[in-house]
Amino acid sequence: MTKPARAGGSAAGPPAGPTLSPDRRRRDYAALLEVARDDARRLAAREGRPGLAAKVRSALGVLPLTARVFLQDRPGLAARTAATLRSARRAGAGGDWDTVVETLTPLTRTWPLALQGLTPPAAGADQVRWARRAYEAQCAACHGGPGAGSAPAAPNLFRWARRLPARDFVARMIDGIHGTASVSFANPLSDSQIAGLYAYLRRRAGTGEQGNGGPVRARR
Repeated sequence: MTKPARAGGSAAGPPAGPTLSPDRRRRDYAALLEVARDDARRLAAREGRPGLAAKVRSALGVLPLTARVFLQDRPGLAARTAATLRSARRAGAGGDWDTVVETLTPLTRTWPLALQGLTPPAAGADQVRWARRAYEAQCAACHGGPGAGSAPAAPNLFRWARRLPARDFVARMIDGIHGTASVSFANPLSDSQIAGLYAYLRRRAGTGEQGNGGPVRARR
């Protein structure tokens, strides 16, 4: 997903700054934990799509570094947490997804992803209007597909917004949107923008619309 416009601004806004606030570091760390744990749970249940195992192994490789950045002011805890995450990475390398889930679950409870301000009814009408413009300009080509009935090149966000629990969906919005090379791995979306996109996607999914990709159909 390419870098969207800032709410109320143009699509070519300035890149994110080089440093993240403690709250942002915590949010990004909690989101990555949540996504890795839930994807590992799908793999343990043999529900993962092709390529998911490689994605989770990549996330498990990044998590120890992410934990050290988040916990940089608490070096002892950072070292212990990184050691736990390396254990999860070893389990993932061997395809032991049950152990990965068991290892990550306590960490998701210690650092849960806070949803305040990120889910409906947090978004107002202006945020939703911005989200529609941003989606149509920056996201629809991949996530909505080129025409009705075609398979999208990237995950169907309308379907995700309708089916996934709020915490899982928001975590994927945070972890899965890294912008362009100019912002490296920094997510260019603010909390307000995430809330607006989630509200927009949920509302359109509820009406059976998905922009350029045609109607959303339930999986059977």
